[in-house]
Amino acid sequence: MVTIITSMPPTPPQRVIDEHVFGNSYRMACLDSWKRFGSKVVSVNSDRESKHLREMLPDMELFTVDSDGAEKGGKPLVLLDDLIQAANTMHSEVIAFTNADIFLARVGTITKLLINVTPGHAIVANRTNIESLDKIQGVTYNGGYDLFIVHREDLNKISTNNNLYFGDPWWDYHALCNLILSGVMVTALDSSHVLHLSHDFAFTWERWVDIGIATLEELNATVIDGKYDKKNICSKELAGLIKRLLINVHRCGKPAYIHYARMMSGRKPCKLEKNSLLKFAKSLEIFAEHSIGFQMAEQEQIALGCAELKVALSHN
Repeated sequence: MVTIITSMPPTPPQRVIDEHVFGNSYRMACLDSWKRFGSKVVSVNSDRESKHLREMLPDMELFTVDSDGAEKGGKPLVLLDDLIQAANTMHSEVIAFTNADIFLARVGTITKLLINVTPGHAIVANRTNIESLDKIQGVTYNGGYDLFIVHREDLNKISTNNNLYFGDPWWDYHALCNLILSGVMVTALDSSHVLHLSHDFAFTWERWVDIGIATLEELNATVIDGKYDKKNICSKELAGLIKRLLINVHRCGKPAYIHYARMMSGRKPCKLEKNSLLKFAKSLEIFAEHSIGFQMAEQEQIALGCAELKVALSHN
């Protein structure tokens, strides 16, 4: 069986869809969908949140950590490595990580795929953002990854060195890249299984850039140090993508001979900035599509998921 690891805030998310406000009903619908999929659901929270969450959801199994990111980012987010630590204490062979506002649709189909999650094999999914349940308006969000299903032997391959917080931007990019660079074969799950009621971005561009720079620099260090699977085609391709991007940034986008001339004249190499990070994000999206098989969800499948979510919301 599979254990699902998340970090659920004590206060339910507020989503306005079709002029209706969904709060706790949406949270309970998501939680119920996970219970249909996994044998256990565990929320990782700091001590300050665990007390309140236990009052709100007394049946929720909690894994409590001492610190959070409230002082750095304004939100009491826990580290991605905290979730990995919690997962390592579980007895399940298969572990799923998902954001707290994800509804898993048609879980029977996902469950049938678990046989493929063995050491060295993982399943990852984009989400489908739902704009309207009545009109069945939804679109695959290619700018992130909201569900990771891995074998417990591969848990530490997701780990990071730059203190990424679960729920902040880039944690999912880093997790996907680490799995691929370590040689894990990643299979894409149809995003129509991973539904998400749309909302505005919960972070600033400044934070996106700051975390992105740290993330890409760490990934580049992994590649430069040769700590990736050189026999794995996807791993080699991703390593090359990262290396080429950083070289281009370092040269300020100029050909090599112009770069060296600039350096001889005393100019400093360029640094990572917002445009470079956007380029990497887009390159990773294209890489994931062509090398792993991530695709846009079909409208018919989105409709099935929306129907299931509407029923779940009405029951909560």
